[in-house]
Amino acid sequence: MAYQPRIFVVANADYRQNHNIMTLDNLQVYFVKNKTFGPGKPDVILHAGFDKHAPVAASCKFKHFSSGCTLGLGDYNNPNACVWEDFEKVSLGSSEYSFSFTIPGQGRKTFSWKHTRHVGIDGEKPHRWGSGQNYKMVDSITNELLAVYNTSGRFSLKDSGRFQLNVNYGRDFDTMVFLTGMTLVEKARRRASSSAAAGGASAGAAGGGGGG
Repeated sequence: MAYQPRIFVVANADYRQNHNIMTLDNLQVYFVKNKTFGPGKPDVILHAGFDKHAPVAASCKFKHFSSGCTLGLGDYNNPNACVWEDFEKVSLGSSEYSFSFTIPGQGRKTFSWKHTRHVGIDGEKPHRWGSGQNYKMVDSITNELLAVYNTSGRFSLKDSGRFQLNVNYGRDFDTMVFLTGMTLVEKARRRASSSAAAGGASAGAAGGGGGG
């Protein structure tokens, strides 16, 4: 059965630290809280509401000694009630991440997020600025295109990007798409922040070497 693609806007919140996921009609779907401090807290949390006080729908915890993550569908404060999955690079040195999930009526499937330069939202070409944050998600076996995330570009103050979901596998699957997609966005943001900090430190060291 063919489904009409669904598009969602990812809007910046809290000085781009966090995000809102909304329909094109401005209906709030999730508030995305990215970790700023607090030991043991997940790095990305999806709240089913307008802010961090809304119920937790899903979360992602970055692993300390690898590039992978642990996904939790449900409230991490009640771990026994969560569905836990791994979100890992498919191979060493690859930028492709995959996770598995059980689809009602279809069984266990594996999905992969990959960088894309050509697959856009609603047939539009992806924004070339910040192209490292343009992704497509495919079925790892059939290579069917299931979802897309495109950045709005590095200079956009209001919007971070957009999701397009090409299938309707149920609300839980939608949540996993949003969670894994926003995890990749947060990883990219942290890499950019670390690179900028390293560049600033190097410039400072070079500038301070001429004293005396």
